[in-house]
Amino acid sequence: MQIFISYRRSDDAGHARALFHELEKHVTPGSVFWDVEAGITPGTSFTEVLQRRLEGCSVLLVVIGRNWLTELRAQSRTVDYVVQEISAGFGLCKRVIPVLVGGGRMPEAAGLPAEIQRLAELQAVTLRPEAFRQDCVLLLDVLHEGNEPVADGMRHGEDEYGKTLTVTVGGQAMLFRHIPAGRFLMGAPANERGRLSNEPPQREVEIAQPFYMAEVPCYQAFWEAVMGENPSRFRGARRPVESVSFGDCQRFLEALGRRVRGLRPRLPTEAEWEYACRAGGEGLNDVQDLDEMAWHRGNSGGGTQDVGGKRGNGWGLRDMMGNVWEWTGGSGELGVCGVVRGGCWRSVAADLRIGMRALPGIAVRSERVGLRLALAGRC
Repeated sequence: MQIFISYRRSDDAGHARALFHELEKHVTPGSVFWDVEAGITPGTSFTEVLQRRLEGCSVLLVVIGRNWLTELRAQSRTVDYVVQEISAGFGLCKRVIPVLVGGGRMPEAAGLPAEIQRLAELQAVTLRPEAFRQDCVLLLDVLHEGNEPVADGMRHGEDEYGKTLTVTVGGQAMLFRHIPAGRFLMGAPANERGRLSNEPPQREVEIAQPFYMAEVPCYQAFWEAVMGENPSRFRGARRPVESVSFGDCQRFLEALGRRVRGLRPRLPTEAEWEYACRAGGEGLNDVQDLDEMAWHRGNSGGGTQDVGGKRGNGWGLRDMMGNVWEWTGGSGELGVCGVVRGGCWRSVAADLRIGMRALPGIAVRSERVGLRLALAGRC
């Protein structure tokens, strides 16, 4: 696979350079091209070099930062090489993907030169500053030579949080994070405000085996790629799937296991869920920084929101609190089947305690309840 990165130095060269280095870690050396001026022989035509590089590429990534459109309008050179790159990409029928960085927004067609107005019609990829490396890994799942869908499967990796595992089904990717074995205090102390009678006494629990936990709740496009249907009330490709019963989750897990050889997906146990949520510390029992980490009644707008939009915890897991309640499995320290954890978009802030738990009944389908995937640590 050959990748051409188009960017403006006066816009956001820093993110373009970071994207180049992240992609180079995962592809054949020399297959990512990003700076025509750095390697051009004196006396050689820029246009000829660009044409050759574009002819040989599989995909053209157009990096759009905060000042991309402003710099386009201010361009004083006779030839705007960025416009030339994009125009040539369209002319050569290459796959063109806008990549938004540093607060960049998609331009409207009316603000673009006629030869590249098609750019405004394309679906963009956003690389978030707080999750740049993870988003680059997910971007790789849509980059495939010949524009063919990425094959179902698993890919191991690593980022600043530790080991990762990306599971791809039908072109949709789910990132899993490695959770180490350890011990922790499960549950809330007896004097914690809001503590309910269905919460067992606080006690020390051992997580004897490491495991993988999905970075975000299962989102609708991933569920659809596996099941071919979407039961959710609040529709959106990146919104969490909801309105699924405990039995629906088991059927989904079985179907996912059949799609990806060697994968044994499951729901996390209650102990694993709480251990991962606390991320080696006490977590959010005092509801600190809640708006930064959770969608709840006070900020959700009356429904679910796209997964991954809030700050993650210390192990890189997002949306552990709020957005949707998450089903947990029936094995493990408590041995209870059909417990949900984490609260949801309709929960009041005071109820988003890590020790909070509910038992809705395994047959219940609610727009407040979804799921998060777990995997064995030796996948």
